[in-house]
Amino acid sequence: SNSAELCLASACYTFTMYDSFGDGMCCAYGFGDYSVVDGNGLTLAAGAEFGSSESSDFCLPAFPGCTDDQSCNYTEGANFDDGSCDYSCIGCMDTAAANYDPTATQENDGSCVYCDAGTFVMNVEMYDLGGDGWNGANYYMDSFDGTVAVSGNLDEADLVIDGVGTDFHCVPLGCYIFTTGGGTADDEIATILTDQFGTVYGDQVASGYYGVLPPPVGFPSGGWFVDFGLLGGCDFEGCTNEAALNYNISVTVDDGSCLCDNGEQYDCYGNCLNDNDGDGVCNEDELPGCTFSVACNFNPEATDEDGSCNFYCPGCTDDAACNYDAEAIQEDGSCEYPVDLFGIDYVDCNNECLNDNDGDGVCDEDEVAGCTDPGACNYNPEATDQLIPCDFPEEGYGCDDACLTDDDNDGICNAFDACPLDGDNDADGDGVCANDKLRVARTA
Repeated sequence: SNSAELCLASACYTFTMYDSFGDGMCCAYGFGDYSVVDGNGLTLAAGAEFGSSESSDFCLPAFPGCTDDQSCNYTEGANFDDGSCDYSCIGCMDTAAANYDPTATQENDGSCVYCDAGTFVMNVEMYDLGGDGWNGANYYMDSFDGTVAVSGNLDEADLVIDGVGTDFHCVPLGCYIFTTGGGTADDEIATILTDQFGTVYGDQVASGYYGVLPPPVGFPSGGWFVDFGLLGGCDFEGCTNEAALNYNISVTVDDGSCLCDNGEQYDCYGNCLNDNDGDGVCNEDELPGCTFSVACNFNPEATDEDGSCNFYCPGCTDDAACNYDAEAIQEDGSCEYPVDLFGIDYVDCNNECLNDNDGDGVCDEDEVAGCTDPGACNYNPEATDQLIPCDFPEEGYGCDDACLTDDDNDGICNAFDACPLDGDNDADGDGVCANDKLRVARTA
């Protein structure tokens, strides 16, 4: 891409993009585009598809806002229209008019309509994609009984606001047919039909269809059969689905013509547009595979049988076995059970106990009862369950009933011996153990 920065004085400018081949920058022979952006990031001009040249006018500095002084939110001093103009406040403010709008705060010439008794306002809004008028095209609304015929075009509209023309017609309630066309650029025109009460009878703009009415077969538009007043006596056939692109509020008999924006798979009635085998599954959603439930490779999600089914699949068919094969059909004797894997039958396939009442991880069948206290006389190092009372010796004695210590070998354990180092145990009865007495030698 190429770009350039320019410092321009405050003034109004015309920017023109030229193409020497006369085919613009896209789209038949390329994918280019251009844009002019000011220092605030506001896009002043942009384009891509044009002929030999294209021009845009703007002023600097640019002040964005609504530049249409007929709008409800006209911005004084704005010199760049940012598309924010609002016209919702414009309407008829005369309470005596048939189309009086109590919400209107601004009234334009020609916006009020005064109808005779028995007639009501039909509003015909006219749009033009090209911005150059309807180029000879007209609309026609004719009653089925031949008593009413009205017509018009954008170039002679009763009211024009922001390029949108509106005609107001006082017509009696009844059945009408609305058609458009006859111009040199009919693919640029569209209409919206409403009444003074806000009922929408047809909206080409909302449906996205710009062109003549009635449209070519298959194009969504709606609105060319009009039961004005919705009396229900016209018996029009068409689309009654409100979600459809060509929904027509005047239709009372659905003829199966509804067109919905459901991608390319379904119609408005939920039916597949493409279903070659007629199974109710659209071609785009078909999943090939084996559809026979007794086959080894049955696929419950498959919708189209593709001949891939396999009916010979040997393996272990006992669901109690550790190597049970849910896809096996023919038993081949390969089943393995816990006793085959671990040599015991009281565990599962993961070698977990089937019975373990105390939850110690040792199967009940492998539990060994005994004393589990290493300090007890009857301690059993192989015991797993404390089911037998532990025996402990008396204080000072060992498990063999012998003294733990008897330093003077007098048969009295140190724990109970007043003179543990005096074998005579204070034989003279003076209260002092023999080993504690001090012997003094006398010399002459």
